[in-house]
Amino acid sequence: MGQRWVFASAAAVFAAVFFCPPAQAVIGGSSVPLADHPYQVALTKPGQSAVSSQFCGGSIRDVWHIITAAHCVFDNSSTSSGQPLAPSQIDVLAGTEDLRNEGGGERPSVASISVDPSYDSGTLTHDAALLTLAAPLSAGAKEQPVLLNTSAAGTGESVFVTGWGDTDASSVNNFPDLLQGVGVNVVSDGDCEADYGLIPFDGSVEVCAAASGKDACKGDSGGPLVRQNGAGPGDDQLVGIVSSGIGCANAHYPGVYTEISAPAVRGFVTQANPPPAPANQSAPTLSGAATVGRQLACSPGAWSGAPSFSYQFVRSTSAGDVGIASNGPAIYTVSTADAGTALRCIVTATNLGGTSLAETARTGVVPGVAKQTPQNSLDKNAPVAKIVKTRCTSSRCVLTVSVSDAGFSSGIKTVDAAVTSTYRGTCRRKGRRVSCTRHKTKKLNAKRLAATRFEVVASKLPVGKQLFQLYAVDKASHRQRLATKKTVTTKRAAKKRR
Repeated sequence: MGQRWVFASAAAVFAAVFFCPPAQAVIGGSSVPLADHPYQVALTKPGQSAVSSQFCGGSIRDVWHIITAAHCVFDNSSTSSGQPLAPSQIDVLAGTEDLRNEGGGERPSVASISVDPSYDSGTLTHDAALLTLAAPLSAGAKEQPVLLNTSAAGTGESVFVTGWGDTDASSVNNFPDLLQGVGVNVVSDGDCEADYGLIPFDGSVEVCAAASGKDACKGDSGGPLVRQNGAGPGDDQLVGIVSSGIGCANAHYPGVYTEISAPAVRGFVTQANPPPAPANQSAPTLSGAATVGRQLACSPGAWSGAPSFSYQFVRSTSAGDVGIASNGPAIYTVSTADAGTALRCIVTATNLGGTSLAETARTGVVPGVAKQTPQNSLDKNAPVAKIVKTRCTSSRCVLTVSVSDAGFSSGIKTVDAAVTSTYRGTCRRKGRRVSCTRHKTKKLNAKRLAATRFEVVASKLPVGKQLFQLYAVDKASHRQRLATKKTVTTKRAAKKRR
């Protein structure tokens, strides 16, 4: 699956995967005036045009606060230790439905970021965040707060979603400049859970919506799903936050939204003065001797936000990481099972504005003979694949892939990969062959190069656009929920003079 946000060119800064990295624009809709949806805003990158840098949406809660999706503002890159982005990495564009007309609105910077403390980046549950602005918005016809829904949406109820995401599920990166909107219908929790099968869906904090050929998509993440009450936009109620789904407008997989009426979600998004999520200012450290029978003490380091702490000790082996103790005390006594491994401590910092992680450096190898012990169940996170190198000819592409697995890891099993080719070909219509755009998807094999490094080869590709989608899988059977995506264009080889 993939998150419904997009910023593929800055994947190192913003983790890009729709449940399927980190969604597209509204599918099957049309342009809508912002005066009809004055609570809609765009999230952009500072110092860049809104057209080139819009990556998520949001809703105005009040002139100081924006409601958006946690995955839009959470750094899941391979260099991150699991903390929200710095506020300086995000701007908010409000007051204009046209990304080309920034002067028609206003673009305040963000002062602080708060994330639902229960947000799970692996399953995308509790996918909610609040942005506190550095300066208040100017209330007007195109900048108004949205009412928050207090009751669960009924199955089949008509709702409306807006955003600047991809408008064509069959194409690659077809992002509009004008705000788009489309009507969809609420899907029952039972049907949504059945549709997604083994992929986690939590009806207590999520709601699904779908309609034939209509959906939110990449670039719409964080934006509003509203109940329109007919008395004007001032009476619209925010039902959900665009979160995730498999594909876009896929008949088998409805869009998934964070449900505003869920008490746990509502309690977070209605905080009058949401504190910033904890931010690590100096790394945690381990003290003591890494020797069997001796104790190691984990110091949390320095943090902002006055958080509470919990600690997880991890032993590292050549096959991967094994959790020892979860959410336990800061003191650990080295055991004989640790012999031959290196140890480290992961610190979890939590306050009302979010949960952040940081970890210590590894100790040296614990002296003694390594012993085979069963791995416990502390590996709870899905791994994430990152494409570090792409080499293509006119008909063949080779991708080098690195996989990271936050927290405890039982090791990486494989990378599931597929490529969708979009190319010009011929189709038979009314008994005649005519030129048309064609699409072809095929699965690819991943060759292991090292414990966390793989190579994916796609051969016999038609000339055109190639969309690669990768899902990392670990040995604890966790599968990456949001696809890592890469789009390349293969071209015919230039003719050479003889």
